Amino acid sequence: MDSDPTVEPIVVRMHEPARVAAPRPLRSGMLLKVDQPTVRFYRYLSTAAAGYWPWTEVRDLADEELRQILDDDGFEFFALYLAGEPVGCFELEFDEMGGVEIVQMGTVPEHRGGELEKYLLWTAVETAWDHEPERVWARLDVGSDARSLLLYQRAGFDVTGGTDSDTDR
Repeated sequence: MDSDPTVEPIVVRMHEPARVAAPRPLRSGMLLKVDQPTVRFYRYLSTAAAGYWPWTEVRDLADEELRQILDDDGFEFFALYLAGEPVGCFELEFDEMGGVEIVQMGTVPEHRGGELEKYLLWTAVETAWDHEPERVWARLDVGSDARSLLLYQRAGFDVTGGTDSDTDR
């Protein structure tokens, strides 16, 4: 379900790694870090997995502008494959205040609401903490599906409110 772009996001944050083991995908699943993804592949998978909001501003960028983001050292992109097909992704960005933002995390519509989303989120959290940040955070759109907030809370995140990355550091 696409969400309402007028709904303000909720900020969630954790200041230490959660003590939750990541569920594992089916045997035919594989997660790959995509170093310098092509603009076409990034647009395809992030659009398919994220739906409408809030990544439209990135989608609307010219290819050259998006290429600069994808090549930035503070950007990491991971793709989840199931039976050889890309079915989800997550993106990490490193902020100037020592934090890591899970900018997007999601699966294609056919796999939403299931174990793959849990796997992706827990893996995104573990991957972010591997960089030893001061905090890991995300902005959530709960206007379309309040279950996303519950998923992040189960992963160890606390709601901090606001839309700014340094809210309640």
